[in-house]
Amino acid sequence: MGNDEVAKLSNDPSAWSNPKVLEAAKAIEDMAKKGYFDPVIETNTYPNAQQSMVINEKIAMYINGTWLPNEVKDSTPDDFKWGSFAFPTVEGGVDDQTSGCYSSYGIAINKDATEEEAKAAAAFGVYVTTAFDQKFSDMANAIPVGVDGVCRPDSLKDAQQVISKYTNRYPSQTALILNSNSKQIIADACLKLMGGSITAEEFVEMASKF
Repeated sequence: MGNDEVAKLSNDPSAWSNPKVLEAAKAIEDMAKKGYFDPVIETNTYPNAQQSMVINEKIAMYINGTWLPNEVKDSTPDDFKWGSFAFPTVEGGVDDQTSGCYSSYGIAINKDATEEEAKAAAAFGVYVTTAFDQKFSDMANAIPVGVDGVCRPDSLKDAQQVISKYTNRYPSQTALILNSNSKQIIADACLKLMGGSITAEEFVEMASKF
């Protein structure tokens, strides 16, 4: 559907009548029937799910971000092997694996800064994105925004390869969460669908009730 169409879903209940919505929901319903999701997905809460992944090692895949290895590092076994892959393309889909959610932190220089202050701020920006950047990345177990693209954390090397191919940016968690009046309703419906409590048709009806 693409992010523009997804944005409509978060703001317009009538947009849920799009046949592609039901098609996508049926695919998820099928995965739920086949047992692809955690049996307790409907009640499993953050941070229990991600801790369970590294402690019990019974969860094969977990949709999350590059911050995950750092969040669970204290409970992750030394021999735990991290890996990442791009979300698979779907037949008839609008976007491919060059699209994804990503963000970063920027450094801005105040427009009211003096010339001396602006130069100092610019020099600081150069410092934190060169010599200091890799040190920060190593300590935070994160991917640096550096000119050489070096990524030392082994846990994120696969993720860096995925991100380096992005040319189209989705907002974090996609546009489905941009409307505070609908995001929780949609999230609850998604969990019930993945948990097998409702059908694809019931999901569409439930998610559009805002």
